[in-house]
Amino acid sequence: MEMVSSGRKNPKQERRKDLLPLFKKAVESLQAGLTITDSKGKIIYTNPTEAAMHGYEVAELIGQDVRIMAPQVIWNPMTTDQLLKRKSWRRESVNIRKDGSVFPVQLMSVVVQNVDGHPYGVITICEDITERKKIEQEIASLEEQLRQSQKMEAIGRLAGGIAHDLNNLLTVIKGYNELSSTMLSEHELLKENIEEIKKATSRATDLTRQLLAFSRRQMFHVKVLDLNAILQDMEKMLRRLVKEDTEIVMVLDEDLGKIKTDPGQIEQVVLNLVLNAKDAMPNGGRLIIQTANVELSKVHLRAHIGVKPGRYVMLSVSDTGMGMSPAVKERMFEPFFTTKEVGKGTGLGLSTVYGIVKQSGGDIGVESEVGKGTTFKIYLPTVEEKIEALQPSPATTEVPKGSETILLVEDDDMVRTLARTILEMNGYKVLETANGGEALRLAQDRASEAIHLMVTDVVMPKMNGWKLAEYLTPIHPEMKVLYMSGHVDNTIIREDLLPHESAFLQKPFSPETLLSKVREILDGPAADKHKPSGSPTE
Repeated sequence: MEMVSSGRKNPKQERRKDLLPLFKKAVESLQAGLTITDSKGKIIYTNPTEAAMHGYEVAELIGQDVRIMAPQVIWNPMTTDQLLKRKSWRRESVNIRKDGSVFPVQLMSVVVQNVDGHPYGVITICEDITERKKIEQEIASLEEQLRQSQKMEAIGRLAGGIAHDLNNLLTVIKGYNELSSTMLSEHELLKENIEEIKKATSRATDLTRQLLAFSRRQMFHVKVLDLNAILQDMEKMLRRLVKEDTEIVMVLDEDLGKIKTDPGQIEQVVLNLVLNAKDAMPNGGRLIIQTANVELSKVHLRAHIGVKPGRYVMLSVSDTGMGMSPAVKERMFEPFFTTKEVGKGTGLGLSTVYGIVKQSGGDIGVESEVGKGTTFKIYLPTVEEKIEALQPSPATTEVPKGSETILLVEDDDMVRTLARTILEMNGYKVLETANGGEALRLAQDRASEAIHLMVTDVVMPKMNGWKLAEYLTPIHPEMKVLYMSGHVDNTIIREDLLPHESAFLQKPFSPETLLSKVREILDGPAADKHKPSGSPTE
């Protein structure tokens, strides 16, 4: 009997046949690479994304060993047993392009088995993660910067607190030492001993000032400056500082923008960086000091936490010295950290630079390589204000005495006793109190008597000096104010606590400095009027 075909088609096979072009289109349109290999690792299919990612045409990869896309150092072919055990696995790796360049990838592989359970081949999806790795590195860098910034901030708070307490002690030592010196004749043997105490106190004062600079707690006398003019004025002195076998080259931008900072402090920054470069070049070398206008965008500032985008003046100091290792570079701004021999340095030079730059609203970066040298780059924000002329320091003259009434408010007993002694020895009538509450009550009790000047510490328990001045002004409108402190932190220098124009005396001070400042204020213009803005217990 002859069999006749019914001519009927299998619906499932037809659907599969119709879907094949769709599957192929989908695989070829994938943004990720896809490769299929046989059980021996030969490529039997790859999509255009995979080929282009590695710099090939699709036809170039068909029939090739899949390891053509991996550096030889990571070749690790699997056995059949290993493939069966793995079934699927995800990993990060490194692939290689046709031109030999390598790049990071994320791989996801799945083992395909035949009906007998044997591995037929492997499907691998490949994703180029170069951009992701860049972002991860940037995040890691920012996290490290934040950690370093927090560490420096913590060290700064500690250093500032220590410096504040030391300044109170040094004020007392320095003051009584100078008072004793004035009481001795030139021929007394104690005169020489007192002079040595004075020298030691001066060195200790310098150390505390450097600590205050690092902790950003100095009082700045800011002016609008031309950085080029400051560098040109310093050039002769800087050339004398370095050895004869060290060449100094200055490359100054003629159209340099203006900056606003303390001129004395910016000179200290330059001096410290030049001295650091000198020490890094014991056998001489080349020192390049450069200025330029730069625009810092958000992209540039990814590596600088806390710095705002905008226009900056850059000061660069480069040397051809020994350079720094990564371990030294990480700690270089820490106070008292030094690689020099004992007695050769305090370890405060670069910490001072760091603090001054930060307090000026700027930033500092360092590039260094062992054996090749170091470059410090400082960025200070530009301003559009007019340059202010720098006034020379007045010549020292004999301090005049006085007879006015002074209200002295100081919570440190030793400092208060010293200040009272100095003022009374020079003719002033002193009303002495230990805190704001006592001063307020005393001033109210003497409302009918004139108080010509209040000399007050800035930071005191319960009531700060500025707030005290606000409450006393209605009672004694004739009273002028001199603020003093062993440090000036952010809360003090804010406009609402200590205005820019306020008279200020930095501790430790000498008797001559105190008396000169007192006389200057008493002989100056009338006191500003303050209006109370809260309760006296604030």
